[in-house]
Amino acid sequence: MRAGPTTGWLNHDDVAATIVGAALRLGLRVPADLAVIGYDDTPLAMMLEPQLSTVRIDTAGLGRYSAALAINAAAGRPAPEAGPEFTSELIVRASSGRPADGATSS
Repeated sequence: MRAGPTTGWLNHDDVAATIVGAALRLGLRVPADLAVIGYDDTPLAMMLEPQLSTVRIDTAGLGRYSAALAINAAAGRPAPEAGPEFTSELIVRASSGRPADGATSS
């Protein structure tokens, strides 16, 4: 059994892509040896091989909420209610599980 991490969940798809590249250069198979999940669902996630599993968030909605929160705080008003901008969705692709239809990731 190989020592070391078997899963990485990174704070951004760009960082996750860097980890996938490094793992492949080290001879690790993604996801067989190291499963990787990013965050943001950037276009890079689908261009990477293997395609990157990621968490999709509403960045524009979070920005609008943050602005409203700051404006309300500056005006002494209560924070706005959180809405659908706080939802997220796991987008499962090849980097976190067995590739479909016999495809390989090495």
